[in-house]
Amino acid sequence: MNETNAEKIPVDISNISLNNLNDIFEKIELIPLETKDSESLIGRIDQFIYVKDRYFILRDVHQRIFVFDEKGVFISNSSKMIGTGPGEYTIALYTMYNPYSEEIDILTPFNQIFTYDTTFTYTGNIKLHIDHPGNGRYGMIHFIFPINEAEYICVPPTIFEEYNTIYFYNWKEDKIKKKIVFDDIYGGITQTVNPVRYTDSMYYFNPALTTYTGYFIDIEQYAIQPTFNLDFGNKKIHKKSLKKFKEAEEIRDYLVALKKHPIPVINLFNENYLVCRILDLKEVELYTFFIDRKTKQKYLLKELTKDAYKIPEFLTIEENILFAIIHPFQLAEYIDYHLLSEEANEALLKLKEDDNPVIAKYYLK
Repeated sequence: MNETNAEKIPVDISNISLNNLNDIFEKIELIPLETKDSESLIGRIDQFIYVKDRYFILRDVHQRIFVFDEKGVFISNSSKMIGTGPGEYTIALYTMYNPYSEEIDILTPFNQIFTYDTTFTYTGNIKLHIDHPGNGRYGMIHFIFPINEAEYICVPPTIFEEYNTIYFYNWKEDKIKKKIVFDDIYGGITQTVNPVRYTDSMYYFNPALTTYTGYFIDIEQYAIQPTFNLDFGNKKIHKKSLKKFKEAEEIRDYLVALKKHPIPVINLFNENYLVCRILDLKEVELYTFFIDRKTKQKYLLKELTKDAYKIPEFLTIEENILFAIIHPFQLAEYIDYHLLSEEANEALLKLKEDDNPVIAKYYLK
């Protein structure tokens, strides 16, 4: 992998931007998820998927998967398919909408994919014959991402250096087309955000670990190429300092005790923007770093801005829109009402605290 063309992005967490949210965002739109009846009521959310102009798909802690249309109208949930009978699942490791089959793929333990239509009628299953890494403790695939009618990108849990791997897999041929081992630091962070994303007609890969690198995916060549490198200067973690550790928990405990390194937890990016969630172990603070990759304009905000509005945990980016999920009782903490339309403000008055969460769309300038 050639890193010579990767964009170098300096990050200085001591340089806090004392700006209003309207310096960064053009507007905020809110889409309440319909609270129709008990069938539509979501528990604590574990996973969120946005299918452009079509669906919001969420999984809660009870393993139930919910489908709402792009306006937040409830369509269905998977309650009837949770169990041990034919076509039923007990654990959903990951859920993915497959645009090629127009179905919902549910990745279960033992590398099995159960497929359903959007009303959760069972349509079949796929077995991924990927032996990673042998029959070891972390051998199962953790994330899947369809790239055509027959192929998935498959990502195992990234725990140790030897697990820094992705697979291009053709399930119709029952064959690994390409295995790629990439260079990064360590895992130890449980992440429910798929490290593979498709946005603005491009595929991107952001490893589910402490990573300073974002990648572009070439699905024709089965290759990944660094597109940027985050530069934290002398605060960067170096792999050689972690070689003595065998377990991810040991690495995590070492870094927490050291209280020196800011850790980039989740990077959301496309050709125009990068938004990075940063955990500063020294001050035990959360930061959000924004950069317009075209103009090089940067902002770094703490979780709480000077206007007392928290920055939410963004879950995906589409063009210039960042998506977050906010519960009604939290809206006053996170939403700058000056960025909402009069219509949106009126809609908020109809919400009850125990209603379903709201999808918040933050438009970057």
